[in-house]
Amino acid sequence: MRTEIRQVEEKPRKGGLRTMPFIIVNESFEMIATYGLQTNMLIYLMTFYNMSAATATSILGLWTALSDGLAIVGAIVADSYLGRFRAIAFGSISTLIGMIVLWITTMIPQLTSLSCSHFQHVYLVL
Repeated sequence: MRTEIRQVEEKPRKGGLRTMPFIIVNESFEMIATYGLQTNMLIYLMTFYNMSAATATSILGLWTALSDGLAIVGAIVADSYLGRFRAIAFGSISTLIGMIVLWITTMIPQLTSLSCSHFQHVYLVL
């Protein structure tokens, strides 16, 4: 009888429970940043755009619904094209860039928008 010994290459295992802490921590920090941003954005819309609290809250509610609803689109893109980790990295980087842009526009006075009082005498002619 002849016994053959085969060597099987073990591929490094990807994903699974080892990557779950990264995903959980990433999503936790993203949620903290989002909820912290909402309060500041509400005050910003009321102060600089002279919106009522109800209008500003409605706009932020639509923004939250849109960003939460786009998670479905992100899931489809991740499953079909990018893969889950590239999609998470892309989403995290784009969120970071957006928050940096918001931060820069508050820190540099030349990048802030004009207040609504500058546009009181502008009329829309149709």
